[in-house]
Amino acid sequence: MGKNDAQLKKTIGLSLFQARINAKLTRQNVVDSIQISLNALSSIENGDALVKLDTLQQLSELYGINSATIVSQSDNIVEKKYPDTFMDGLQTYLSRVLHKNTRFYIFDAKGMTSNYDEHDFQTYSWNEHQFGKVKPGDVFLYRRPTSASEMKGVFYFFGAGVVSEIKKKTAGNVTATISNPLSFKYNVLSVQLQDYKWHFKDKTRNDWQRFFNQYGMTEIDRADFIEIVSLSGPVDEIQLLNFNTKLNETSAAYSLVHKGIESIPVTERTSEIVIRKGQQELAELVKLNYGYSCPISGIHTREFLVASHIIPWASEKSTRLNPQNVICLSTLWDRAFDQGFVTIEPKSYRIRVSSVLRDSDAVLFGQLNEKNGAKIHMPKRDIPKGEFLEWHNEHVFRR
Repeated sequence: MGKNDAQLKKTIGLSLFQARINAKLTRQNVVDSIQISLNALSSIENGDALVKLDTLQQLSELYGINSATIVSQSDNIVEKKYPDTFMDGLQTYLSRVLHKNTRFYIFDAKGMTSNYDEHDFQTYSWNEHQFGKVKPGDVFLYRRPTSASEMKGVFYFFGAGVVSEIKKKTAGNVTATISNPLSFKYNVLSVQLQDYKWHFKDKTRNDWQRFFNQYGMTEIDRADFIEIVSLSGPVDEIQLLNFNTKLNETSAAYSLVHKGIESIPVTERTSEIVIRKGQQELAELVKLNYGYSCPISGIHTREFLVASHIIPWASEKSTRLNPQNVICLSTLWDRAFDQGFVTIEPKSYRIRVSSVLRDSDAVLFGQLNEKNGAKIHMPKRDIPKGEFLEWHNEHVFRR
C-alpha cells in the first residue's frame, strides 16, 4: 500500500476506532461479542498492533461495515494534517489549537455553584501552589463534578477549551482566559465511561473515588481527550465558527441559556449562529435538569427525548431560550403536548388529557389517559414557569 508498518497500524487502528464509535459500542461490548481481549483491541485502536485479517473481518461484521472500507478510510486519514484524528470537525478544532508541546487536562468547573471568579468558556481560576503545571496553550476538557452536577451521583464532561493568558493574583491564585471554546453537543456522562480504558492511568476501583486529582485539575493523555470529545457527538460548523471574536459564539450562546436571557437580549439582530448554538445548549441543559428522563413516561433513552417548548419558538422571542419554558419529553408526549392533546396544570403540575381523541383515536387516547391526573417528576432546576403553562392551557390545549 506504500505505507510503512507503523503508519499502517496507526491509520487502520484509527479507522476501526471511528467505526466502533459510529456503531455506539464500547470496547467492552466488542470484547463480549467476538474473540478478542480488551488489551488486544486497545493495542489495535491505539496503533500499537496490526489487526489480523480474521479479526478485521469479525470487527467489520460487528460494526456493520465492509472490511475494504476500513482500508479505504485509512488511506484518507493519512492524507490529513493530523493523522491521529478521525472526525473532520474534531480535526479542524485540533488543527487550530495544537502545538508541539500541547498538554491535555481535565478542569473541574462547578458553574453557578462555584465560589471562584470563573465563568464557563470564558475564565478559569486555580491556585498555582496546589497545581502549577498548566501553561498558556494547553488544552482541557470541562468536567462538572458530582458535587455540582444536576444529576445525583453523576459527573459529566460538557466542553473543551484552550488556556490563553494567565494572570497572577495573590497568594498563588491565578485566572486564565479561555480561548477556542468547544461546547459539547451532548454531555458525556460518567455512566457512559464505566467500560472506558483510560490512557493516562489505570482505573482500579469500580467507583470514581480518588481517580481525578483532588484539586480539580488532572493531566490526561491526548488519546483520552480525543475519545471523550468523540463521545460528545459530531463537532459541527456551529461549534467551529468565530473562535476568537471579542464575544465568541459559544460564550454568547452559553450566557443566553445558563446565565439568564437578560445578559444578551434575544432580538432580530442577535447572531443566527448564537441562536442556533443556544438551541443546542438549551436542549442539553433541559435534558440534564430532568436527569435525561421524561417526567411523564419515565423513558430515558436519549434518542427518544426532546426539549419541548411550552410557548412555541415561533410565538414569542423572549421565551425562546428560557429553560423554564422547556420540558424534557419523550417523543410521543412531545408530539401530544405540541398538538394540544395534553397540557400541564400550572399550579399542581398534573397532566390533563384532552377528550377530543376519545372518538377519533381511542388507542392513542387510552395511552395518554393512563397518565391523566398524574403529577410530573419535577426537575432539579428551572421548574416550568406557571405563566408559561397558563399560556399553553389557553392557546394550545384542545378543550
